This record gives sequence, C-alpha cells and structure tokens, in this order.
Amino acid sequence: MPTYPRQNSPDRVASWGHAWAPRAGDTMAPTVRSLPVHLNPVDGEALDSWLEALCRQLRCTWGDFTGAVGLPPPPQGIRTPTWLIRLTPTEARALHVATGTPTQALHAMTLASLDGAGLGLAPGTCALDRSFPWSRFRFSRYCPQCLRGNGGRWQLFWRSGWAFACVEHCCLLIDECPACGHRLRGHVGHSELVPYGQRCSNAAAHARGRAPQRCGVNLAAVPAVRLGQGHPTIAAQHLIRQVIDSGAATFGIYHDNTVPAADALADIRAVAARILASATAEDWRRVLPADLAAAYAEAHTPGSAVGHEPKSGRAAPVRAVTAAAGVTAALGILDVAGVAAAARAMQWLIDSREQGRKVDRVAVATWGKGTTETLTAAQLVACGPCGFRNTELRYRAGTPLPTRPVHDTNNATVLAARVPALMWPAFALRLTAPRQNFPRMSAGLAAAALLVNSRVSYEEAIGLLGGHLTTHALSYVLRRLHSGPCWNDTRRAVIVVADYLHTHDCPIDYQRRRTLDYTALLPAATWRDICAVSRIVCTGASLHLTRAHLYAVLSGNPVQHAPSYLDTPSFAEAVLAYPARLTPAAAAALQTVAREFLQRAGIAEPLTWQPPLRLLDGLVLPGADPDTIDIPTLHHLIEHRETLRAAARQLHTTPETVRHVLTLHPAHAGPPPTVPALSALAAALPPETFAALYRQERMRLRDIAARYHAAHQTVSDLAHQYGIDTPCGGPRSHQEIDRDWLRTEYVVHRRTLPDLAAEKGMTAPTMSLCAQRHGIARRPPGFASTAANVKAARQTEHAPAPLRPALIPVGGAARLDRFEKVLRYSTITAAATDLGLHQSALTSQIARLEADLGAALIERAQRGRPMTLTPHGARVLRAWKAWKRST
Repeated sequence: MPTYPRQNSPDRVASWGHAWAPRAGDTMAPTVRSLPVHLNPVDGEALDSWLEALCRQLRCTWGDFTGAVGLPPPPQGIRTPTWLIRLTPTEARALHVATGTPTQALHAMTLASLDGAGLGLAPGTCALDRSFPWSRFRFSRYCPQCLRGNGGRWQLFWRSGWAFACVEHCCLLIDECPACGHRLRGHVGHSELVPYGQRCSNAAAHARGRAPQRCGVNLAAVPAVRLGQGHPTIAAQHLIRQVIDSGAATFGIYHDNTVPAADALADIRAVAARILASATAEDWRRVLPADLAAAYAEAHTPGSAVGHEPKSGRAAPVRAVTAAAGVTAALGILDVAGVAAAARAMQWLIDSREQGRKVDRVAVATWGKGTTETLTAAQLVACGPCGFRNTELRYRAGTPLPTRPVHDTNNATVLAARVPALMWPAFALRLTAPRQNFPRMSAGLAAAALLVNSRVSYEEAIGLLGGHLTTHALSYVLRRLHSGPCWNDTRRAVIVVADYLHTHDCPIDYQRRRTLDYTALLPAATWRDICAVSRIVCTGASLHLTRAHLYAVLSGNPVQHAPSYLDTPSFAEAVLAYPARLTPAAAAALQTVAREFLQRAGIAEPLTWQPPLRLLDGLVLPGADPDTIDIPTLHHLIEHRETLRAAARQLHTTPETVRHVLTLHPAHAGPPPTVPALSALAAALPPETFAALYRQERMRLRDIAARYHAAHQTVSDLAHQYGIDTPCGGPRSHQEIDRDWLRTEYVVHRRTLPDLAAEKGMTAPTMSLCAQRHGIARRPPGFASTAANVKAARQTEHAPAPLRPALIPVGGAARLDRFEKVLRYSTITAAATDLGLHQSALTSQIARLEADLGAALIERAQRGRPMTLTPHGARVLRAWKAWKRST
C-alpha cells in the first residue's frame, strides 16, 4: 500500500511566481502567483483531475495547492466542490493567473460544460437538476487502461450517468474500488495528502480517525470487461458522446426530425428504463450481445453486489453494466431507419408481460415523461390499431407521427369556430361512400375532426358544433367509416384536415355564423325582383326554398334548422331538387343578397370557404369526386328537365355530387315553362280584383280558388306573382295567428298542429311555420306527438298520481284493465288461455305496466304457490278501481 506524502509548507508554496492582486469587487482573499510548473490538460479531462496532476508535479499537499491557486475549500459536509461544477469569474481568473490556461479551457473542464447535454444543473446554481434524464456527478466511473496510459488523469465525462464504456479501449467502465467497495471521487482531494490519480483515496476498510489510512489500491490494475472493436455497446457509447457533444440527435428515428440532445436522451432513458424493468433473461439473451448479456446476468444474480440495484427511472443506474445493457438495447430500437422500423423493433417490448399481466397497448404510450413526439409515434405504431374509431383519431393513428391526445375543450372550442356543423361538401362527398345518409355523414365528419388529437367527449364535440347530431349517430358514422375499405385513407383525410385547421387561420367564424338571426334573410320584395330579372316563377314555396338554401350556405348548419323550413315531405323533396332550379343570374343575385346580409350583421367575411383540396392528394377515398363531373353534359340534362337522380345515374355519380356541382355552376334553365292554369286565372282575376278580394273582403285563398274554379296552389302562385303577401309570405300569418293563443293551445293543452290548422282554416305546414316565427318550439316527430297520445295525456291530468305514468301512453287504461282481470287467475298462463290471448302478449303488457310505474306489480307463480300482488301492485289496483268508479 503506497504512502501518501505530506510535505511542502505554505511559505514555500506562497513564494512561487509573481503575485496577482484581486480587482475591486473580487472576493478572493489570498494573493495568487503564477506556478513554476505548467501542465496542459488531457483532452476531456476534469478540472479536479488536472489540478491534482499539477499538485503531484509540485509535490505539495492538496490543501496547500488549492489555497495557492485561489480555490476555496468546500463547505462543511459538501464533498464535491462548487468550482468543479461551475467556476466563478474570480476563481477562473485566479486559475488563469496561476496556471496560464485560458479561462475558456478552464470552464470546459467543469461539469457546467455538460449542462443540458450530459447532465442537468439547476439554472444559475451548482445543484443537480434531477429532472434531467440520468443526471449525476457526485461519483466517477473510470477506465483502468486510461489511468494506466495517462498517469492517472480522469475524464470529466466519467461523472455523467451516460458514461458506461471506454470507446478507446473497448471495455466497460469500473464503478467502484474492488478493495474497499466504495465509489470513487465522491470526495475531491484530501487537504493533508498529495493526490495520486491511480490510487484509491477512500478510507481503508475499518480505518478510523480524522486522518484515516487510505485504501491505496492501484485502480489502473483492476480488470475490466472487454468488449472488442465494433461491439454494439461501444457503438452505443460513441453515439451517446456524439449526441452530447453536438447538442442534437440526428441518428435513427431522428433523421428527419432532429431533436435537442436532452430530448433524445429522455427517449433513450424511457426505453431503457422500460427494458430494464420488464425484460426477462430470455429477452436479454435475444437483444444483447452474448458477452454483455453474460456480464449483466452475472452482476444481477441473487447475492451479487448489484443484485438489489434500485429500479432505473430518471436517476442513472448505479452500475455501468446496467446502463450499458439498457442503452444498448434501447438504441437497438431507436437507432433504426424511421418510426415504422422502430415500432417493429420494440414489438417484443409491447408484447412482453409484466407481473403476469399483458401490458396495456394504449397505456404503453405513456412511457416516461418529457419524451419526444417521435418516440410516442413509434410506440403508438407498435401498439397497432386500437380497435376504437375515436381512439384512432385521437391518437392520429396511421400518420407518420401519431401522438397522444393533447387538445382539451379550449382547443376544441377554437377548432369548432373553424368548422361548419356539416363538413364542407367538397370534402364530405369524397369521404362518404355511395348510398349513405349524406347529411348525417357530413355532420359526423365535422364532429370527427374535433376528436383528432383531442380528449373531448362525443357530447362535447357535438355540442360545440350546435348539437345537430346525437352521440349514437356519431358512433354510427364512425362505424360506417371504419368498416369501409378505404378507412385508413379516410382516417388520414380527417386528421390532415384537422391538423390544417389547427395550424392555419380560417377566414370564417362558423360559431358566429351558427348564432346569427336569419329571419330577415331575403325579404319577399327582393325575391320578387330577383325572380323578375332571372325569369323565375315567383311563388311562396320558392321564397321559402331560397331562404332555406341561403341559410344552409351561410351558416353551415343543416337546412332543416332554417327559420323558413317547412317540416313536410314535399318541402324536403323540393329542398333536394332546389339546385336544379337555380340559374346563373339568380345565383349571382343571391350572392349579393347574402353579402348584404353579412354586412348588416357587421361581418366582413367571404360567403363560403373551405381548406385546400390538395390535402387529399394521394388518398384513395370512398366517395365521388365532383371535379370529374362533365359540367356541360350535366347542364344539358338539367335544361332538358331531367331530375337530379336521373342525371346522377347518367353521369355515374351520386345525386349529392350533382347538387353540389349545380350549386357552384348553375344551369341555364331557359325561359320559364308556361302554366296554362296560371295564365287563365290571371286573365280572369286581374291584380286589382285579387287585392280587393284578399285584402278588403278578407277572403281566404281557398275561397278565392273555389269562386274561380282554380287550384289552391295556382291562386297562391298568382298572389305571389302580383306581389300580394299571403300566409306563406309571413305578414298575414302574424296578424291572424295570435302567439299567446297558439302557445296555450299547442304547449299547455298539447293540441296538434293539424288540429289547430283545421280550426283556423289553413294547412298544417302553414301553422307549423307560424309556430316557428313565434319562437314556439315544436314537439319532436314520432309516436309521442300523435293526436291519440296527446289526447291520452290530457285525459290523465286528473288521474291519481300512482296511475299517471301508465295512463299517459296510448292504451294505458286497457293495460290496467287487463291487469285487474289477470289477478283473478293463479297464473299468467291460465289468464291468457281464458282471455284468448297469447301468453307472451299478456306478459309483455304486464311488463310494460311495471316499466311505466317503476316497480313490480306481481310476484310470478312458482311451484305450489299462485301469483300474488306486490305491495306496490296492491296500491295500483286500489287506485285503478277507485278511478274507474269516479269516472
């Protein structure tokens, strides 16, 4: 065991060289003189190692040397001096004067030179930033051959958690002294000793006292695990050094997406930690070279010194062999050409089992914190299709860089303002397969765009677009898209459109458009002028159709929500055929009307807009392409009175595509067709006479039609041709139908619109229009709105409370009566036989009663016991008998 010399007095040290006086404001107390011996640092050497080499050359103790060069002793309890981590300007100037070494070279030998690349320091301090992946500096690994070859000089990089192998000598680094078992250089220098770089300066085993005997083992003679030239671990260490030295990663999966060194190291750490946590012995033999796998297995066998090494996470592994195994295996996954190759390389890790349970294929994308989108993409690709339509959109599956969902409700709100409630027709047509419900698919596609890379729910996405869809309908749309043969490209199209909207401004605020008041859109007088100029027959129906058409174009909402929409089958059919009625002159005039409407609302936006169609280039989509339509042929068909469906068949496309093309490029419909009945009525009924009958004598259109033996529609068309406002035109309906009366009868008394229309002598659609204009919400269509159900609801207003839920639906009284009769028998089977009913029908009626009333009424018969009433059934029976007696 060597003897550490203790020599050289402070007086001798202080006499070296010339003095340097501190400048004003410097805190350095002693006078620093130039050392008589200068020594160049070894490439990559740590500052403490270089200073120790100088100290050995001068053969003085460490305490004397540091005082002479102006370095303060470390505070009590601090082993790693702050100057090794980060030099102050005063310390740097003192060392420069003492050694002649440039301050830039001095700073390069401190740990601060690795900050942000090989380790992390808290900003402006000398404290370790533990959030940096595998950040450490308290101890140092080493290569014995390097110490033997350079006389005991220690590399700065050996203190980093990313140092595990010597690239020059192709061996693993040593973690600790083989004699005392302690890690090395945790304490920089001992003031009473002359440092000796090749020897262990830790206290010897069982040594005690203020100046204990040192271990003194020759570290340069310790055997290391040899790996050989071209070994994957040596290549991995070389790559890690390149990343740290350059400050960026361009290897493997980062070739097309360069990332900072810290981000790449976070990825390597995340994958390595996952491998170290879950890999089995068989996995190690498969992914590591045989010699490294054997070294790792030997180091981690039960009873070994590293058998209980803590689980690797952000902290660096304690042992070099552990770090080498983890990094080598991780780079086997990450140092490949592209995300897809990385996904294939990590497939074994995705499919591995941890504690007997298979790893969650979606939760696997949460490996580590602070990892890059590139690694996340590889993890998600390795997971494969998740099986849920909304999940694939949320994770941007199928794109070059799938990601975890990051957008929240705030992001979705911003995006919803850039998306109409119905997807832009040019996109929706290409994404919707033939024979699908196009309006529903368009609404579903718009909502699907809000799900991309987002955590919002179905309900939130639908609500942000105006609530024109149900969650069931959205789920149906996604199922239909997913089951189609072009799902991968359809999914990609929805994602690229959403990505474009997130990164580009939209000139239209669709959220504002959705909330505008459209009741004043296209006044009747303006429409008559347009009809006169465009040679279109002006009718009340055409005014409503045109208003509904403009509403859909401007708002992006379904046409059914237009204030002028009439909820009748004939009107719905006319809306579908409306584009065939447009002419270029009428379309141009309507654009002017729409612009003026927006200007009055204070909106300076284009009428319509859509993202560029180039976003769909290269995708194979299931729908029709409007750009392939031969427009002259289409115009020829429309001008010869072909229906849109017939024109679509001849052009081998869909009716929706024909409607879209005609909206953009209206056909020249030619002169309006002659209507003999209208001409004959106009000859018999001039404008003055018509106005006198309708306005002064207050005759209804129906009565005028009867007097002149004409059809009601012909009289209505003639009224609009004369410019006479009719109930369909609006003003007269407001005068004749009182809002309070309509609301009382329809909402409170629950009468039907046909019933109210018959009372007022008008049609049900006209009464429906009056309800819309008065702001009275209509009951949803269906069985609950039929006259029979409404009548049944009115009749049960005074029924006992226990019976009302059963009496409101049609047939409730009959079911209660049958319930009373069933109780005369011991079983439902016997009751059904005697009453001449099927047992299933009788059972269904009893079950319907129990569902309406919210509790069981009968305890079913069992062997040896007849059916009996439940307490709730007894109360219902008593109430029913009392109700029958009172009525």
